[in-house]
Amino acid sequence: MNLPYNRPRKSLDLKTPIEVFIEQSVTLNSRFQDVMKTFIKNLLRRTGREFRIVDAPTRSFSRGMEILREVITPETIIDIGVASGTPELYKHFNSQSYLLIEANPAFKPDLLLIKSQLNAVFENVFCGSERGQTLLKIYSDPRKSSVFEITREMKQVEEIQVPVERLDSLVQKHNLEPPYLIKIDVEGAEIEVIKGAESTLAQTQAVVAEASVLPKYKGGPELADLVVLMYEKGFSVFDILAGTNHPNGNYLYQVDLVFVKTGAKFRNLIRKIN
Repeated sequence: MNLPYNRPRKSLDLKTPIEVFIEQSVTLNSRFQDVMKTFIKNLLRRTGREFRIVDAPTRSFSRGMEILREVITPETIIDIGVASGTPELYKHFNSQSYLLIEANPAFKPDLLLIKSQLNAVFENVFCGSERGQTLLKIYSDPRKSSVFEITREMKQVEEIQVPVERLDSLVQKHNLEPPYLIKIDVEGAEIEVIKGAESTLAQTQAVVAEASVLPKYKGGPELADLVVLMYEKGFSVFDILAGTNHPNGNYLYQVDLVFVKTGAKFRNLIRKIN
């Protein structure tokens, strides 16, 4: 008599049909969501709208650069305070020459990588009003490193001495072709950069600068200080981008301001009525 033969079950991680169905459903659902998000984003863009994070105070930095590109034609982009890079800027102004400036030497590998992807030169210096040396406070988040003491709770890792150069001197050194677009993200030292850029500003079409709405650094400028100084230099606010709320509450903390020449023709919105 033949007894039933019970074959030993192979030690394979076999999934039941229900488990397979659930996994495939999750994957398909995720893909469907991605497709729908892309579809809705494109649909909104055609009507001049976009997805926004709840409480996001301004339009995105990328969209701001896209709009700015429509009204200025710079030959050279000067990115001051590069850190890990400004990809939105590089995306919308990708055919220009670049000067990359970053004071923190820890970001030198990033500068070398970005330089290899752009028509660029770089300087590992701090941009100030006078040539010399200064002490740079390095925080646990190296992107927040500054010559000023930060007001929020953040550990200072060290303090290092870095060289200081005027922007006018760097532009002359590299023989950069005007007109210029300048981006400034220097954690409270915006005024010092501007003071060292008299000649460069005279040939600049636009300046994009981070501005503190709430006090961010002790002794650092706030939004009003920057707006007044830029107006004295012949520039007015054209756009407000990439607002950030304070980590301790939904209060507007900082924004990026786009300045253009006060007398720029595209600032005149008055149209003749036929």
